[in-house]
Amino acid sequence: MAEIPETQTVLILHAAKQPYETAEGYQVPEIRDEREVLVRTEHIGLNPIDWKAPDFNFAIPTLPYISGRELVGRVVRRQQSSQSRLSDGDRVLVISTDYRDLRKAAYQQYVVTSDFNAARIPPNVSPRAGATLGVAFVAAVLSLGVCMGVDFSGVLGGPDLLKLLREIPAESLPQDIRAECLSGIRDHERAVAGDWVVIWGGSSTSANLAVQLARLAGLKVVTVVDKLRHGLRPTLKHLIGLTGLPKDQAPEAVAYHTVPIKVFHEVPAVGEALVTWLERLLESGLVSPPELLGVEEGFEGINRGLDRMRRGEIRGGRMVVSLEPERTEQAVTRDPSVPPALVDSPMAGGVEEPQRSESSVASSPEFTSQKLADTGLRRGSATLWQGGPAVNSVPRSVPDEQLSSGEPAPYATQRRNSLWQPKSAAVVTEKPLS
Repeated sequence: MAEIPETQTVLILHAAKQPYETAEGYQVPEIRDEREVLVRTEHIGLNPIDWKAPDFNFAIPTLPYISGRELVGRVVRRQQSSQSRLSDGDRVLVISTDYRDLRKAAYQQYVVTSDFNAARIPPNVSPRAGATLGVAFVAAVLSLGVCMGVDFSGVLGGPDLLKLLREIPAESLPQDIRAECLSGIRDHERAVAGDWVVIWGGSSTSANLAVQLARLAGLKVVTVVDKLRHGLRPTLKHLIGLTGLPKDQAPEAVAYHTVPIKVFHEVPAVGEALVTWLERLLESGLVSPPELLGVEEGFEGINRGLDRMRRGEIRGGRMVVSLEPERTEQAVTRDPSVPPALVDSPMAGGVEEPQRSESSVASSPEFTSQKLADTGLRRGSATLWQGGPAVNSVPRSVPDEQLSSGEPAPYATQRRNSLWQPKSAAVVTEKPLS
């Protein structure tokens, strides 16, 4: 393995509303404990917050600042006494949700990460494809697993996050997310196989992964996307009832949840549960990375890629910047039982109807509400709704019998004149983490 230099090249933000600048001679970050490793950066995934933060001057705790939330690289150093499951030479996906610790930022040649925030990339996933994952996966799992209470233990031994969090001493959880982690949803409200989940912002990377994970857990998924940007796929049927989110106050029987992103890096048991599960999901092909929509080269390519994102050219997938050439591109193994419309971006159609006879179900109405355009204003967010008890004040938009792919929705006969009522909503935001 090549010798590690004392200094490195980084990409620095000196002020808000300015481009990032390449800087030489920055100290290579040091590892501080037995769970930290040093990674040499190979491929950087560009995250929307990387351009939104400087443009709108948020989530920048200090200047000059190093940004970057996800990367793929090689482990090059551990402490001699390290008991980490990672070894020198492992190729890993580093997920940096701890944006206050600049040692962990992706826009540099060498990055420090905790082993519970790094997932090994299996041979069937190319390094560039791996770099499209990261914070979006964490947001999707926490949205479903914590805010909606989905138990993933039946999917390759995935985590039951609510159970895990409630076994951890409460004082070890950050105070600002403690209530969400411990009492955000009651046990009888937890989403279970067969429940309907509607995911807004369906073309976003977080939504792409949330759809895949929800389906693996047995949930019935409907996605809502921006009709004006992505159009309507004539081969798909849109089974969507859209009432919109309240601007001031949640309607009765609806609870809003803040996704506790920081639990990923502040609670090692949670971080390790997520990254080791991600390793198994990728190796088995049950989860596919988002579509790779473009590749730039070198640190100077980061600004070019972010400019493309600013202009709205990158939708329904991710851009990657490569610092080192990738010798081979290996195809990702996909689960053949998952329709491509649900795992390939852009997911303009949401749910793809399985093949069936014409007489098995009534035709579905085409969704034409202009409110769908509002999805674009919430880009980067995924709002998850479950079917719940009927509420008379909610207008009917779609017949219950047409909410599913050929099978009656639960309680259809009792709710002939009502729409699925959201009983819990989880919003993935891009606001600064405290």
